Amino acid sequence: MLTLELAVEQNTKLLERLERRVGDLSLSVNDLRVEMLQGHTELRKEVGQHLAELHKSFDRKFLWLFTSYCAGLLTVLGFLGKYLVDQLIK
Repeated sequence: MLTLELAVEQNTKLLERLERRVGDLSLSVNDLRVEMLQGHTELRKEVGQHLAELHKSFDRKFLWLFTSYCAGLLTVLGFLGKYLVDQLIK
């Protein structure tokens, strides 16, 4: 009978220890989840900032390219106009 009581007592202690460990594990998992959510939020913020910078850079480069295209087109039209005027004068 004594060994049965000893076994029950040991099992009870082991069960209490296991419950504490599971509780610690649950708290750790919750902490990890909170950290992951914070990291996800920070990452989204950082990606948003980089995306805004990329849009701004693209807008500047596109504007430069469009301006160059228009300047080239006007130059070609100027040369064609000068050629037309020279041909009409001859």
